[in-house]
Amino acid sequence: MKKMKAKVIIPILVISALITTGILVSSFFVYSANASSEDPNDFLKLQSNGSSEDLLIKLDVCNAIIGYNTTPTNERVSVKLGSNEIIGIPQFSQTTEEGTTVIIPKEVEVIKVVLRTDLQYNLNILTTNGSIFLSVPENVTLGNVHLTTVSGDILTTFLGGNEIHDLNLLTVDGHISAEVIASNIRGNINLGTTTGIISSTFHNNSYLNECQFNILDITGTIYLNIAQHDEMINDVSGTIAIITGNIIIDYFDSTENVSADIGGISLSGLSNTYTSPNHPAEHSYEFGCTVIEGYVLISADDS
Repeated sequence: MKKMKAKVIIPILVISALITTGILVSSFFVYSANASSEDPNDFLKLQSNGSSEDLLIKLDVCNAIIGYNTTPTNERVSVKLGSNEIIGIPQFSQTTEEGTTVIIPKEVEVIKVVLRTDLQYNLNILTTNGSIFLSVPENVTLGNVHLTTVSGDILTTFLGGNEIHDLNLLTVDGHISAEVIASNIRGNINLGTTTGIISSTFHNNSYLNECQFNILDITGTIYLNIAQHDEMINDVSGTIAIITGNIIIDYFDSTENVSADIGGISLSGLSNTYTSPNHPAEHSYEFGCTVIEGYVLISADDS
């Protein structure tokens, strides 16, 4: 297999990428806010898509808590509005080809969505002003996960034995937390904010395809913690960049078949790089880290 080569990113290209990311995220929210002008209500829509279920939630001023059932249920998904009202969405056999839509009253400040562990969902959650919380229990398979907010935090946990495709977490003004433990990743990882902290943990995952990490921030701090004890299956490469702030990476592996090549550059502060003694191994993590104003700190242990 041809190895991917880690490169130190040219700062001007990083600035361009970050600015472009900010523009795209802002434009996306403007589009989302106006896409349903004929139906300005907040809503939840569930529609079957072959082997998976497409779940779209669009909110204005509201927090979303997404979890999974812990006991058997006959409902495909249930929505808890506020603290009392429960609305059940019926089985797919009872829905139309257009899917099932639930209108969410504007006065609702928090919705809680309970999904079934035996179904695979593509999650697309948009909120203008609010936070999104996603907790996925062990041994649950998902499709693509897109969580987006203008003002609010995004917190996600994948507790182990999960399978996910693309993971996209984007906020304009807020923090991002992503924790993926001992899971299979089929797609790419995209984490982005313009103002906030990005904290991400990836421990002992398998990458079923070559995987690209893009972790971008304008002002804040980026934390990335990677630990690898088992085979990766495929390579991981990517870009980690911030204009004003710091990048802090903790890396650990305990197998001779895995290595890392992490380059760091700062235009105004300290930076360091790390290359495993056994690099290139059979599979590797290869990142380019760039800071315009701040520092890059890479701590590593491959004992």
